[in-house]
Amino acid sequence: MKDREKFMGDWALQRQKGRLKYVLTQAGQVAGYGLAGVVVGSVFLYDSSSAYSFAYYLPTYFFVFLGVFLAATLKFIYQWGRNEEKYSQLSDKE
Repeated sequence: MKDREKFMGDWALQRQKGRLKYVLTQAGQVAGYGLAGVVVGSVFLYDSSSAYSFAYYLPTYFFVFLGVFLAATLKFIYQWGRNEEKYSQLSDKE
């Protein structure tokens, strides 16, 4: 019962902000975390820290960010539809 109320309250706030803002902010967060992981991995795992060159890996970072952002955008567009469906079902029951 509490989970439903929490979902209804949280999703009502997300709906007010709009679909585009929801999708872009969520996808941006996921892409940012993915990029951070790649940067940390390339600094510590693939090369010595003293020989690391950010400029050398910059094109790779850009493509990683873009790829994760696009994949996450598709995921959150799908999730928006599922949450809207769930919200309408729960609001019809009340």
